[in-house]
Amino acid sequence: MSKLKAVYIISWHTIGDDTASELASRLQTHPVSALYLEGGKISNAGTEVLVRTAFRNMSLSAFCIESSEISDVGAKTVAEAVRNCRSLTTFYLGGWEISDSGAKTVAEAVKGCPLSAFYLRGDKISDAGAIVVAEMVKDYTLSAFSIRSTMISDAGAIAVAEAVKDCPLSVLSLWSTLISDAGAIAVAKAVKDCTLSAFRIYGDAITDAGVTTVMEILSSGCTNTLSALCLGNSCISDLGIKKVVDAVISYPRLSAFYLDSKPISGETLAYILERMAGINTILSVNLVVGDISKEQMGSCLDRLQQSGIGKQLKLRFECGSDHAKIVCTEFAAEWNGKFPEFRIIPYVNYLFFKEMMIGVLR
Repeated sequence: MSKLKAVYIISWHTIGDDTASELASRLQTHPVSALYLEGGKISNAGTEVLVRTAFRNMSLSAFCIESSEISDVGAKTVAEAVRNCRSLTTFYLGGWEISDSGAKTVAEAVKGCPLSAFYLRGDKISDAGAIVVAEMVKDYTLSAFSIRSTMISDAGAIAVAEAVKDCPLSVLSLWSTLISDAGAIAVAKAVKDCTLSAFRIYGDAITDAGVTTVMEILSSGCTNTLSALCLGNSCISDLGIKKVVDAVISYPRLSAFYLDSKPISGETLAYILERMAGINTILSVNLVVGDISKEQMGSCLDRLQQSGIGKQLKLRFECGSDHAKIVCTEFAAEWNGKFPEFRIIPYVNYLFFKEMMIGVLR
């Protein structure tokens, strides 16, 4: 019998039903206690094949699958399998076509499992679905919780905040384009006294005022434990971004800073990197850059390297224009040749926060 305990496979562009089927075949003779599979081409049918095999192991503790093609049909298949497996401590389901119906089915299925981590993504989940999930969460003392959709508004965010306020959370992620200042502030208030290691809030309607308040709330509570901070919205200005950076430089354990915003200017990039140079623990910075010259970027990074924190740092850019992409790509090749221990990557690592979730499994 195999001694393998866990399988982690992530390849969004290449994994589909063939891989799911092959993995299912191997699991028949090599059962594992934890399975994480992410592939953008896995369908409801592929999900069913994999689930039938994976859940034969009644001691399965972690089941995680995500694909753009999984819908409520796939969610129902997973839910039916979960009802017969009461050992799950980590549940992670992502399907871009999942709606309120799928969310409700899953929330009902996991009741009774000894959950410590719960992740659900469904781009068609509305406030109604979020509220159902929130009610389920109230029965648990979760250490990690994440829900993502494009249709959850402040009402859903506030319901989630109420549900998790008594959980000993170490990881929290709430992502929806409809969330505004009210929802973000409610969530921050709910978790400020937790021993959070990772916090992510995304909402396209969050303004400078809202993000400033969020940072003030977090700074009054969990600054000593927070190692990863992820903020995303398209309304925050460069001034608001600077205020966020001014706040996080006082976080003694911050190792990762992920800002998913509208493209920042060269001047703001310089400001961020100069301030980050004062954080000895920083390992990963993710930013969205707009039009910036090679000279501007070179000057910014030279100062950062001279500060002494260049070792181990991974700096990732999402490019807001074709010109920025060219500059970042060319500069990455040149810089990485000079300083191989200081990596410049011309794209954002979208798995960044998921790595924090996976860490809960280990």
